Amino acid sequence: MPTFIKECIEMLNHKDFIKYICEISGISDLLADEYLHGGGIHCYPKKGKLNTHLDYSIHPLTGKERRLNLIIYINKDWQDHWGGNLQIMDDPENPGCKVTVKPKYNSALIFQTCDSSFHGIPELIQCPPERSRNSLAVYYVTPPREGVTTRPKAKFYVNPAERGDERLKRLLEIRTQRRITKEDLQEIYPYWEKKFYEDSI
Repeated sequence: MPTFIKECIEMLNHKDFIKYICEISGISDLLADEYLHGGGIHCYPKKGKLNTHLDYSIHPLTGKERRLNLIIYINKDWQDHWGGNLQIMDDPENPGCKVTVKPKYNSALIFQTCDSSFHGIPELIQCPPERSRNSLAVYYVTPPREGVTTRPKAKFYVNPAERGDERLKRLLEIRTQRRITKEDLQEIYPYWEKKFYEDSI
């Protein structure tokens, strides 16, 4: 890990910064995720995407509840027509009900992880092949609240343009339990790259 990234993560997880995040969020008992599980640098290349999803709710190693996401965008000179916008919505079945966040350089986004924080990058990114959409993500946790939904893995949803694709639905169902393997792809959707990427050139 580059030194400057390590130093940035240490600052974001410092007790003084977390105290500030507690104040602005109204969640008084936030803690850093010492394992940075699912966090760090997120990099999406040309034609990359991230289906709409809910994040895991219970940390698989500590048992704590994931409560806040902090994303910092680190794309210099990113062009709007390349896309890469994060979409946040109340209902994945109603794509018109959403907030769109552009990956503006040196800006940050904080949002709660909860049962209605559906989000993703559903549209294929159209940056040049030598560029990528980059961000730094850290998550904050608390002791689990009573009655919290137990979601050990992220729950993904098909995007509006993909509805009716039963093969993709099967893969996303597997993803709620474990990682998708090469064997899964070969069995269920052997030509998925042609379907989602070559057809969109």
